[in-house]
Amino acid sequence: EPPAQSGTAADVAAGAGLRDGDIVLSAGGRAINDAADLEQVVLALPTGTALELQVWRDRRALDLTLAWPKAAAP
Repeated sequence: EPPAQSGTAADVAAGAGLRDGDIVLSAGGRAINDAADLEQVVLALPTGTALELQVWRDRRALDLTLAWPKAAAP
C-alpha cells in the first residue's frame, strides 16, 4: 500500500523554498559545516517533523521550514 504522502528529498526541499545554490548555514539550531552535518540532523528527525533551516541566498540569510511527509499508518 503506498504511503499517505510521498515525496523525494528534492520535492520536500522545493516545497520548503530551497533553491539550487542555497548554502545551508544551520538546521534545527545546529551549525552546518558540510553535507554530512546536514544528513546527520535530517536522519535524526522523526517522520513528519518540521526542520527549521537558515540558508544563505543572494548575500543574505533566510529562514525556511522543511516539512517531511508523515509515514502511512501500518
